[in-house]
Amino acid sequence: MRDEISVALAILEQAMNLEEEGRTFYLKVAQTTREEKGQEIFRTLAADEQSHFNLLKKQKQALTSRRKWIMSAEIKPVKLDLNQSLFPKGNDARQKAITTKAGDRDALSFGLDIETKSYDFYRKAASETADPLGKSTFEFLAGEEKRHFDILMMRFDFLFGPIAWTS
Repeated sequence: MRDEISVALAILEQAMNLEEEGRTFYLKVAQTTREEKGQEIFRTLAADEQSHFNLLKKQKQALTSRRKWIMSAEIKPVKLDLNQSLFPKGNDARQKAITTKAGDRDALSFGLDIETKSYDFYRKAASETADPLGKSTFEFLAGEEKRHFDILMMRFDFLFGPIAWTS
């Protein structure tokens, strides 16, 4: 049976990959988005993803060398219901609501999907992590992904109109 540190290290490695994928995507989209405000949003999201990656890397180094989580000034307490998903009606509703047609819409749709997957990953990691520092790290990151989701959804609504959440 794997010990808790080994499990945490595996989760951190996976989380670092998620953050790197998100950063790469947002940088690429920032270069191709037609609208200046959209470019700015995507560059900001890319910088956030880099910051998250750095936080995860520090935690991974601490777990590897000291076998314990560390406190970090970057981690702010968040009030987050870990049982609630970003799309309360589930992925089917999201797929129906957000269609992909072209350009900026594609980028926003894909970004919303990335943030949803990251949020779900971090809330699961938080619920499965016993160490309070580890749990707060994952809760903070889940809150960050929710914030990113909200930014992208507001942008989507601004550009393409509000989405009706009906089945």
